Amino acid sequence: MPRAHPRVKKPFKVQYSLDRGETMMQALAVDISVGGLGILTNDEISMDEFLVQLTLDDETVTALVSKAGAVPGTLRGTTAWRVGGKFIGITADHWDTLSRFVDNKPVKEADKLKLDLGALQSRPDDAKRLLPKSVLERLLGELVKLNRLAPLHPTIEPLVKLRYLGKTKRQGVEMHVLRVESRVVKPHHINNYVTQLYFDDMVKRIITVPMEQTVPEPKN
Repeated sequence: MPRAHPRVKKPFKVQYSLDRGETMMQALAVDISVGGLGILTNDEISMDEFLVQLTLDDETVTALVSKAGAVPGTLRGTTAWRVGGKFIGITADHWDTLSRFVDNKPVKEADKLKLDLGALQSRPDDAKRLLPKSVLERLLGELVKLNRLAPLHPTIEPLVKLRYLGKTKRQGVEMHVLRVESRVVKPHHINNYVTQLYFDDMVKRIITVPMEQTVPEPKN
């Protein structure tokens, strides 16, 4: 039966532990997917579950693995075991890093943001589509705090129009600038707002500058 998540072969470092991380042992990477991995070990892994610590580019991911199989063989003239396993315990952040690694995307959020912002330089009006979802939600959340946007909902498209304005210095820090036109629908009218958001590469610092509020529109 084919795997639900096909494995890919690309270099990464791996260590494993049979005592929940107290002692780490070296292994060689064979392949990996978001569902599991294959490794080569010098010793047989007799336990049904074991911990792995992966170095994916420069990021560290820790996961609990359920052993699916182990086949003995030789490697450079010595006994080795090819062990396959399924990830059964991994945090959401680590799974996201793993997913980006498998898909050949930057594993660091800063690199990912830099990549998307590079595309914005040539298509500034596509900010809503090009910005990572997690970044967009953080930025729009600032408008929600100011009542310039309705609370975000996973099934409802926010009433915003975005334009990336490039980079500038704000309070001595180089920051990205995003112009946001937002709407808030009231029972009898619609409020329109224009806001500029300034944020750093890691989106850890966000400065919100209300620009204007237009005359409320009556609802049809």
